[in-house]
Parts: sequence; structure tokens; C-alpha cells
Amino acid sequence: SRHVVDRYRELLGPLGIDALPPVRFDLPHDRAAETTVARQRTDLKLLGDYAVVNVGAGWGSKVWPAESDAHSARHLYARHGLPSSVVWAGPQEREMAETVVRLAGDGATLAPTTSLAELAAWLRGAKMFVGSDTGPLHLAAALGVPCVGLYGPTNPEVCGPYGPQHIALRAEGATDESIRRACDDAMQALRPDAACAACDKILGRAT
Repeated sequence: SRHVVDRYRELLGPLGIDALPPVRFDLPHDRAAETTVARQRTDLKLLGDYAVVNVGAGWGSKVWPAESDAHSARHLYARHGLPSSVVWAGPQEREMAETVVRLAGDGATLAPTTSLAELAAWLRGAKMFVGSDTGPLHLAAALGVPCVGLYGPTNPEVCGPYGPQHIALRAEGATDESIRRACDDAMQALRPDAACAACDKILGRAT
């Protein structure tokens, strides 16, 4: 198989397990985390539908420019009335998230610092997710949140958000030979307008 999830499932074959059921992740609820996030959303006046934008990634070469994230957040708010909660982890990502919020104006708010369980609660309540190939994207997909995955140095055919409800975009000119961790301009060629069109398509399905 091409996708890593299906490859993992194939490991069951040598054990004689061939008739595999559909993929289900079934992540548990953390009630304490959900209570905390509900209070945080009230404090931020984020009471209706919202999107989650994730600014960071484990590799520098996977990070989309903050200006592009802000463009997507502005579009979601102007076109769909959907504000974005910008999630982050650590000082560097917080600085990027603050830039997105500043450039997006009324279209985005800065999420508070979260534990992993609290991040899951933020994601579970979201109408959609926008972010690069990194943990929060795959957590959102596992929680059933429709995702726009942003790819450059990695291949979405192999490690895209799993499931037909998602849309994965890859930077023009990127190839599997370009996979690398070093900070470079791998994501610069991924146009914000393409991400906005993907968001429109996902939200159009939901109406």
C-alpha cells in the first residue's frame, strides 16, 4: 500500500489477519480537558463554529509562512463567517501564531497554551482544520475533523490526513526527492488561494 496507515495494517497479514475492518481511531474523551477548553472558549468569546489553524511543524521545511496562514484565516472569516483559533506549542510557534492573529485581524484568535488532551478538545470542537504535515493535523483527522493538509517536503499520498473527507495540497514542484528536515523554502510555492479553495470545498460539503 502507498499510505502509511494501510502499510501498518498490512503487518497483520503474517499473523493470519486478512479480513480487516474499516479504519477507526476511536480516540477517548478527556472530560477534564473538555471542561477546561469550554471555559477557555467562553473567555475568548469563541462560542459558535470555528476553524483551527496550526502554525508549527516538527521540521522547519514543513512550516507554511505566517502570512499564508493569515490569508486563509481572513478568507474563512470573510467568506464563511468562520473565525480561526490559532494553536501553537513553544515560544517560536507562539510568535508565529501571534503574527497570524495580527495579520488576520478579526478573523483569528490566539489559542491558549494546551496540553495534548486539551489540544484534542480544541480540535474536536472545530468545524475544520488547516495545517502542515505534523501531529495536530493527524490528530484532527483521527478525531474526524475535516482537514486541509499543507505539504511540501513530504508526500500526502504516503502521509496525508487519512480519509476521503480531507484535502491535501502539495507545493508545486515538490517531489519525494525533496524530503528533508532542513529549513528552506519548500512551502513557499504553496499558494494561499489554493488552500482557500480547498477550505471552500470542504465547507461546501457541510452545508
